[in-house]
Amino acid sequence: MPEKHFELNEQTMSVVEEIGQHMPGGFYICRDDNQKLLFVNRAVLDIYGCETLDQFRELTGFSFRGMPHPADYASVIEAIRNHSAPGAGYDEHVEYRIVRRDGTVRWVDDYGHRTRTEAYGDVHYVFISDVTEKRVRMESDLAVRQAVIETLSEAYSEVWLITDVESETFSIYRTGAEGTAADAPIREAPGSRNYSQAKESCIRATVVPEDQARLREELALPNIVRKLQEQPRFSVSYRRRMDDGSDRCFRIEFAAVKMPGGRMGVVCGFRDADAEVREAQEHSRALSEALAAAEQASRAKSAFLSNMSHEIRTPLNAIIGLSSIARKSPQLPQETAAQLEQIGESARQLLDIVNDILDMRRIESGRMAVRSEEFSFTGMLEQVNAVIGSRCRDKGLRYGFRTGGRLGDRYIGDGRKLRQVLVNLLDNAVKSTPREGSVTFSVEEAARFDRRATFRFTVSDTGAGIDGDDLPRLFDALPPEAPSAAGGFGGAGLSLSITRSLVELMNGSLEVRSEKGAGTAFTVTVTLAEAAEEAAPQPESGDGEEAPRAELAGRRVLVAEDVPINAEILLMVLDMQKVTAEHAENGRRAVEMFAASAPGHYDAVLMDIRMPEMDGLEATRAIRAMDRPDAGTIPIIALTANAFDEDVQRSMQAGLNAHLSKPVQPEELFRTLEKLIGSGR
Repeated sequence: MPEKHFELNEQTMSVVEEIGQHMPGGFYICRDDNQKLLFVNRAVLDIYGCETLDQFRELTGFSFRGMPHPADYASVIEAIRNHSAPGAGYDEHVEYRIVRRDGTVRWVDDYGHRTRTEAYGDVHYVFISDVTEKRVRMESDLAVRQAVIETLSEAYSEVWLITDVESETFSIYRTGAEGTAADAPIREAPGSRNYSQAKESCIRATVVPEDQARLREELALPNIVRKLQEQPRFSVSYRRRMDDGSDRCFRIEFAAVKMPGGRMGVVCGFRDADAEVREAQEHSRALSEALAAAEQASRAKSAFLSNMSHEIRTPLNAIIGLSSIARKSPQLPQETAAQLEQIGESARQLLDIVNDILDMRRIESGRMAVRSEEFSFTGMLEQVNAVIGSRCRDKGLRYGFRTGGRLGDRYIGDGRKLRQVLVNLLDNAVKSTPREGSVTFSVEEAARFDRRATFRFTVSDTGAGIDGDDLPRLFDALPPEAPSAAGGFGGAGLSLSITRSLVELMNGSLEVRSEKGAGTAFTVTVTLAEAAEEAAPQPESGDGEEAPRAELAGRRVLVAEDVPINAEILLMVLDMQKVTAEHAENGRRAVEMFAASAPGHYDAVLMDIRMPEMDGLEATRAIRAMDRPDAGTIPIIALTANAFDEDVQRSMQAGLNAHLSKPVQPEELFRTLEKLIGSGR
């Protein structure tokens, strides 16, 4: 039975009319038995385009039968009756068209409530509003949505729209070509099946066995929702088995859509990506082959440069070594001594060019790495001073070394590259400064914070200087119209370019100040981490005199060298310090001589790396493996034309204690021997 609340009758109708007329929206009351209207308010008249109640009576017959569009009346009545069915409740909602007095058609939204009265039987209290604009917007949105879906359908062989990720309901907007195995599960996907069921059918019927397990996991709806919450769209690729037994690459592209009521929906677009995938695979294969070819070419170039370096260094070792030894003869005429000095200097310049080419190649290929290891800062400065001080004395230059601030001993960084930077700049200063000029090297601490120290290194000279117009091109690998050696920095292009690259690798800076005729000053700023809190001796400021070397006289050294002229030079150099040398012509002979000697017979081993029968690395490992007390402690020093960083690493890994590149400077060799023999290593 309909509920009975407020009793509507002739006495209470006036109250209802008074309330109804003040309602902003349309409101009317009609009987259920004959559909006659009992009351309509002013807003209803406005909706129907009527100015008076009489006009409304004439338009509708003052009956609900006359209110809906004639074509909609039957469906509206059916909808209202359905709401009155058992269990359906007594509230009614229906949308329908009306025909206004001027003949225009509008849409209205009709909300009613049915109740029983004593006077009129069952009546309907109805609220009505014009929703034409709302319907137009909805239909426009639906048209746009349908157009988008149809456009997507043209780009995809199948489009699935999951309308509700909770219930997994979905619709199919287009299928592929008729008669293919791919379409069988699609045609079997009516509304009675949810997404997961259709997905499983599709996988079983169309996907190659190898991809089925992966695709089941990737197409699980929770997984799709999770990915779409992280990104607006994504895709999944798989191989589809075709009717002719062939396989083709397909791709499913997913995008999230907002459904009515705020629900999340998902669009799944299936498309044939076989040509695209195969083209990408071919492109990737071509890139891989090109990369392999480039790597092979790079390895070939590196091997060529390594061999070139070795072959050039071997005769340079003889030229520099013999000219250096010959100049020390007291009976040598002054003119001949000067000529030998020029020969030695030219050979050293050629060696610098070889080194620069190797360094530039490593920088360009990205193989130049910066180490982060503990090193002796003061020891590095002493080495730089010894090398440059000797060169300044040979050329007749004054060399000054100055320090400022706190200079600790142990820091963490790349000591080898820092030394190379400083030697490069100082060597260029020596080359550009005429006899009786001066070169000054200063080191100062610029800042210190959080166990990190920033140092400023300045190299200045009294050379010819550089014209201001040439300064921007100074660090070019091949600076155009570079000044000659007599006029300034001739031949320094590669060296300075490499120096700048090394400083940048160490996250430092390199600046230059120069004036034509007034000399040049380079400033390097580098930050190093402190290794430990300890006081250390400061490098002495002064004119660059070398620190006294330990006495090497009376020591005995085993020399492993396969090139006779190199061995002869090395023996003569060692003899300058009264060191007794025994020669082994290859690595195998060196191992035999060491094994046959008494423990402690040799104080050190000078080991070439490239030798016949047994190379230096294998010989070193054989010596270290011997069961005798000095096998693990005797200093073994590599003297080799192999100058790459990886050559140094291989030497250290094989058990050598130091790696010196040929041609070896006598002072550097003596310092290394003194240090290693003195420490018992």
